[in-house]
Amino acid sequence: MTVFQIYKASAGSGKTYTLVKEYIKCALLSTNKIPQKPLLAITFTNKAASEMKTRIIDSLFQFTSGRENIKDNSCIKMYDDLIIELKYNDAKLIQNSKLVLDGIIHYYSLFSVSTIDKFIHKIIRGFTYELDLPSNFEVEMDNEKMIQEGVFKLLDELGLNKSLTTNLINYSSYKTAENKNWDVEEDLLKISKQLFKDSASGSIKNLIDSESIKDKQKELITKIKDFESKINLYYNHINNIVSNIPKTAFIYQDLPRYLDKIKVQPYLDIIISKRLSLAIQNNHWYKKTELDSNKQKIDLISDALCEKLTELTELLESDYSIYLFNRECYRSFFLTSVLSRIDNNISKIKEENNIIHISQFNQIIFRFLEKSSTPFIYEKIGTRYNNYFIDEFQDTSVIQWQNLMPLLEEALSSGGSCLIVGDGKQSIYRWRGGEVSQFLELCGHQHNQSLNQFETIIKSLNINYRSGFQIVDFNNKFFSFIAPKLKSS
Repeated sequence: MTVFQIYKASAGSGKTYTLVKEYIKCALLSTNKIPQKPLLAITFTNKAASEMKTRIIDSLFQFTSGRENIKDNSCIKMYDDLIIELKYNDAKLIQNSKLVLDGIIHYYSLFSVSTIDKFIHKIIRGFTYELDLPSNFEVEMDNEKMIQEGVFKLLDELGLNKSLTTNLINYSSYKTAENKNWDVEEDLLKISKQLFKDSASGSIKNLIDSESIKDKQKELITKIKDFESKINLYYNHINNIVSNIPKTAFIYQDLPRYLDKIKVQPYLDIIISKRLSLAIQNNHWYKKTELDSNKQKIDLISDALCEKLTELTELLESDYSIYLFNRECYRSFFLTSVLSRIDNNISKIKEENNIIHISQFNQIIFRFLEKSSTPFIYEKIGTRYNNYFIDEFQDTSVIQWQNLMPLLEEALSSGGSCLIVGDGKQSIYRWRGGEVSQFLELCGHQHNQSLNQFETIIKSLNINYRSGFQIVDFNNKFFSFIAPKLKSS
């Protein structure tokens, strides 16, 4: 029977319990001689995979002793739930648990609970010829080591490659002018980490050539200088207006301090404070106890001062964010222009040493599926698994999900099942390609077209077993109170 279930599981709501229970249920119902063989559970860390394996085996072991001998309360609840859901009596559950446990122990290599990286690695190992990979490749986990080798190889070219040398010298000079450390090595190491992200492959290919980058930098520096000249002009105007007035005459000295900010480039923090903004709006510049002579001087220039500061405020609102963006782009283009060189260096290092970095696994499969009209590399693996359990789905990357979909479609088309568990609030892997919107779309029935044909059951685990009642009650009341007062972005 085809079952496509999605569980929304908050922290402490029994996510692992649900996964283990559903896995055991499928194993108990399996007609396969080796009950765990058609089952695949995917987690995102080795620790989570180990914990799930342990709980599955431990639960089955306790079931074999009968309910009266089970000491763990969670295991007793699972036992009772399975009796009801499977419509088993005690003798049948005990007997079937023994059969499943025996199958796992005797065929442990077919007990497939692993990370998604290990699963994709297994596929790649079985299809090295079709994927045009060396059969004896080694998996590299340490990207820091490969980045260092790629960057050091680039730096060895300094003095030999004129274009590269000029570019990095210009960047070093730029950093010096910005009062930063002139050494570029740390920046090169930092930006090279982008090469090991899922999205890197397409991005590197789309990089423009170094000459085009130089032309773009010229455009950017023109825009940057234009904005800075405008700010400098306003500084001169405003400074001339207040030149005959002591700094201490201005309330809180907000205006003199702000003028000090816009006196020197670059302009990295020149947002007008809320207090100074109110002073501009209200045309209010001095305290009641200020000397009358200073009050009179300020009153004479207050209208002109407000006019110029209002114009400056409008300029900042319209152009300051663009200025900061242009500065960041200008700086990053120095490094972007050499990123493809570093990528080539790393590729050569991997080729010379028969190395494939773990971050490449998903990209290799994805690129192959793009070219292949029929994903035949899944034929062998796809006929083996018929029931899938995917944990922490909110941290699945776009490429990972697209690589898994052909398998899920095959399983669901042949009467198999798929259980997905996730929580959008716990999405923490955006830095490595995790895309929480995929989980939210699934929960909103916005499936990929290939999965639309299957009926989806969406459930929520609403009981928090981890936190005390008082904490849960406070949070529920607090967020119910605050939600109507928050504006949607």
